[in-house]
Amino acid sequence: MYDKNLEKEYYQICEERGYFEIDGNKTIQEKDKNFCIMMPPPNVTGVLHIGHALT
Repeated sequence: MYDKNLEKEYYQICEERGYFEIDGNKTIQEKDKNFCIMMPPPNVTGVLHIGHALT
């Protein structure tokens, strides 16, 4: 079951802890190692078709 209020609560926690900031989680990163996704992976939307299986 999807709880929109719960998602908002977790999103706010992530913002407060700086998880969305580039340097926000330096305490859990290895020294001098940064990770960035330039383009997020594609999501399956709408009716499934063969293109979804190929990506």
